[in-house]
Parts: sequence; structure tokens; C-alpha cells
Amino acid sequence: MSEGRRKIFFLLFSMNMGGVEKSFLNFIASPLFNNAEIHLGLFRKSGEFLRRLPSNVIIHECCKGLWKEINMSYFAIIKKSILDKKPINFLKHSFGFIKYKITKNRTVFYKDLLGEKPEIEIEFDEAYAYAGPATVIDYYIIYKIKSRQKFGYIHFDVSKFFIEPETIKKLYKHYNKIFIVSKEAKNVFDKKFPEFKDKTELRINPIDINEIKKQSEKGESYSDKFEGNRILTVGRISKEKGQDLAIETLKILIEKGYNIRWYFIGDGPFLDECKDKAKAFGLDNYAIFLGKKENPYPFMKDCSVYVQPSRHEGFCLSVAEAKCFNKPIVSTDFSGSYEQLKETVNFSITAPSPQELAHGIIKVI
Repeated sequence: MSEGRRKIFFLLFSMNMGGVEKSFLNFIASPLFNNAEIHLGLFRKSGEFLRRLPSNVIIHECCKGLWKEINMSYFAIIKKSILDKKPINFLKHSFGFIKYKITKNRTVFYKDLLGEKPEIEIEFDEAYAYAGPATVIDYYIIYKIKSRQKFGYIHFDVSKFFIEPETIKKLYKHYNKIFIVSKEAKNVFDKKFPEFKDKTELRINPIDINEIKKQSEKGESYSDKFEGNRILTVGRISKEKGQDLAIETLKILIEKGYNIRWYFIGDGPFLDECKDKAKAFGLDNYAIFLGKKENPYPFMKDCSVYVQPSRHEGFCLSVAEAKCFNKPIVSTDFSGSYEQLKETVNFSITAPSPQELAHGIIKVI
């Protein structure tokens, strides 16, 4: 470690292939961190993007052995202490649970489980709860990291996720600034938590357009010899990303006689359900699941239309990347969609419904 350099700490859950992780890689490559000593805390040292970290990033594994417990309910923690025959833990967690029910403040749970003693002895100049808002990430930055300045980071619309307001209020009062990735997401947060309005600041996730275009010339693209319209969606396959809506939309378009295939890049907890839905609709030959792709850009470059069917987002990095190729883009109306697409030549923003998405796709093709 070099003396005199800014020491900066970031905390994420893992380096899985996702928008937050990708935006983190872009963020630390920006001039803001030239000559800084970058430290990265991970609850799980795993993920495809680990190999994309610069060699000088110092990795810390945080809360070793407690990842499972962190994700448990208080009741499950108490039950576990009974099964493990640990009466002291049972009493501690039971009293903590009572306090939590009274205060509605989840920091009680994290203090009970993790304590408040700093886990990393280094004193940093800046510390970022980068994968936020996630209360365990925020708690760790506030109570377990020593830093002159501490920053929250918000990557989604807080009105669309369940969050405990009392926990947010308890934690966010300690931040020097709270960065939010779109104007609309910032407006939503400021309205919900007006006491922090003076701390919030818009910070749009950066992308390297030249690098994206360079990567689009490398690696694999579509291997089928399909000659119709290729529709592409990139992202974690989950309920909030709306791939199930895409499949219902695909059914409408096929029934209307459009010669299309819809390709999905990504993996996630909703994959099997989406595949089953496609099969039930008889769309096996039209809904193509390509799996994870570390380099999705050749597919973006070669598609006919890019579609983002999300139920909610905070910014959506995939849309920002798709814009690099001047393709028609259809997006549902989530936080950040209009501000990203308003200067795009051929786009459509729709309600998150199959009928409206189908109409938007017809409009752009």
C-alpha cells in the first residue's frame, strides 16, 4: 500500500454478472479514482466479473461464514439457536427480536448478528455502500468500516421495493452524500425521505461507448440463420426484469403474423418459469434463451430491436449500452427510461403490459 494515496472502500454482495457490478467496474475506471488505492469488500468472493477487476484492487471478504444468517429472518435465527443448542444465542436473539418488533429498525438485527466493531482495521478516506439501498450493505459501511467520508448509493426506485423507512432513516443520517443513478429515482427518494434531500446527488452510471463498440466486434453473435426481426433483452432473469411479460408479448406478435424471434441473455431465479411459459404457449422456436454472456455487445449490435420489459428499474445500464448501436429501443416506463431515451431517434416507452409492449414493438419496426 502506498502512503499519501486516497484509500477508497466499496462494498458489494459479489461480482456476479449484473448491472450494478458492471457499473462498478466502469465507475472505478473513471478519472475520479486516478491514483487511488481501491479496496473492494464482498460478502461472497464469487462471480464472473471477478476476473475483470483490475489487478491492483484489494479484495476483502466481509462477514465470513455469516452470509446465510444475514439473509435469514429473525425468527429463523432464533430457531437455529435452539436447534444448535445455544441458549445464550437464543436469549440474545430473542431480546433483539423484541426490540426489532418495537422499533421496526433492522439495524437491531445486524447489530445482534454482526456487532459494531470495525472488521477492517484500515482507515479509509472514502467508503461507498455501492450496492444500495440494501440495509446490510448500509449497516456495514456505517458501523463496520472506518472512513473520513461515507456515501450511500441508490440504484433503483425505492417506491417499487419493500424497504423499512425507520432503518433507512437510522442509517442514512450518517452519510455525507447519497448518490442516485437517475433523476426520477432521485425525485422519488427525495419525496419519500425529505430529511435527506440536501444530501442526495444525481450520479448517472458511466459507460465507455468506445469500449462497448470495440467489444461488439469480438466474440460470438447469433448462430441461427434466422432472417426475420431479432428482438433482444439482456439482464438478470427475474420478476422485476419482466421477461415473463416479454414472452406474453411474443405470443401476441406471433399471432399477428410477425416474423420474429426473441432472444434473452442472462440467468436468474425466474429462468425456469419463463422457459415453462414459452413452452406452454408453443413458443419454443421463437423464445431463445442464450444464457449468460460476458460480452453481450455483438448481440446488441446485430439485433433488430432492443426491448427492456422491466417492471421497475433505477436507471438500467442495458438500455444505456443498447443506445450505443442506434437500434430501435422499446422500454417500459420505469425510473430513468425517458431521460435515457428522449433524444433517441426510434424509441417507444410503454406501460409494463404485453399489449402495450407489442404495440410499441410494432411501432418501431
